[in-house]
Amino acid sequence: MSKESDKLERQREEAFRRIDKKLDILELWLDEGIPFKLINGNKQVDSKGNYVLEDFPKSVRGLRLWNGKENSEEVVKKYHIPAAQTSDRAWKAAPSATRIRVEGNEDRASIFALLKEKASIQRSNKQKTRIDELEEKLTFSEKKSNGLAAELVQLRIANKALEKDVRIAETRLEDARHVMSQQLDFKSKTIKQSENDNKTLQNEIDKLKARLIENNIDFSDIEQSNSVISFPVSKDE
Repeated sequence: MSKESDKLERQREEAFRRIDKKLDILELWLDEGIPFKLINGNKQVDSKGNYVLEDFPKSVRGLRLWNGKENSEEVVKKYHIPAAQTSDRAWKAAPSATRIRVEGNEDRASIFALLKEKASIQRSNKQKTRIDELEEKLTFSEKKSNGLAAELVQLRIANKALEKDVRIAETRLEDARHVMSQQLDFKSKTIKQSENDNKTLQNEIDKLKARLIENNIDFSDIEQSNSVISFPVSKDE
């Protein structure tokens, strides 16, 4: 991997972490409540008499660009809202589990739909009975629980697929190691055989030299001579 591609990969992983961090915050708000806009510790109301809530994303684009600039300083510090935005390209490359957390599926509402419903409940400034409040919380909790159950199923499916990929990769690696080991053994045996052949040949040469010496035959120029034999030329030719 080149330095440039390695840098891009790190940037993309950081973008994924930012998205997951934002989702962690928003899911916490679904459980504990979206923070109210406060001035001097008091809830604020709009022109229609509804409570005003802290800013939260209402679409994928809003999630990508959400960086806390529209939120109060206290909320940004408390929840550590990421200051950097995320590109559309990075979002499209996000893992399927992350996309399901955001967009939902046939069994799970999107996080934006859940936030919208949560905000609607919180904004209402009407007097409610304790029973009304509990019924609203129960209905919302059931929707969220069903979504979490569906997400868990998806994660288990993804985990099984990942385990299968790991097993396949391990098998291929073991096969490659086996083939490499066989090739190394073959080459080692070939080298060993070549060394033995060289020793045998050297022994034959040594024996031949010994016989030449024994018969007082000069062999000093043998190694430099070639195999071409020169015959005397007839004077008649």
